[in-house]
Amino acid sequence: MNTGVTEELEEIAMKDEKLQQAFQSWTQLSQTPDEWLAYESRLKQVLDEEAAKRETELAIEESYERGQHKQDVYVTARLLHDKFPEGFPTEADAQEYLQGVTSPETLDELRKIVVRVNSWAEAEDKIREALDD
Repeated sequence: MNTGVTEELEEIAMKDEKLQQAFQSWTQLSQTPDEWLAYESRLKQVLDEEAAKRETELAIEESYERGQHKQDVYVTARLLHDKFPEGFPTEADAQEYLQGVTSPETLDELRKIVVRVNSWAEAEDKIREALDD
């Protein structure tokens, strides 16, 4: 390969971070066995740290979603109890009724139903329909 072309390609590659990292890794691969072992050790540490960071991010996201779901159930139960105490004498009754509802969309639909309807009989029918879907 032409030396000028090689130098030009290396110059272009050094402007791209991923290619630069690849060149650095390739250079390290040609080192002594001790240097190779140290490189592998550092690489493993970096990968482990990245995996731990991602795992933490996922745990935080999952925790947020669980908290959001609990809040959605609480608000929906409160609406049901406050508007239709004849159907749900206590807020705990309403929360128990909603325990199986896992979809945020379904909880949102139930809140809309509670706001729209005027009687417990009408609410009961529409709530059953929403939960059957």
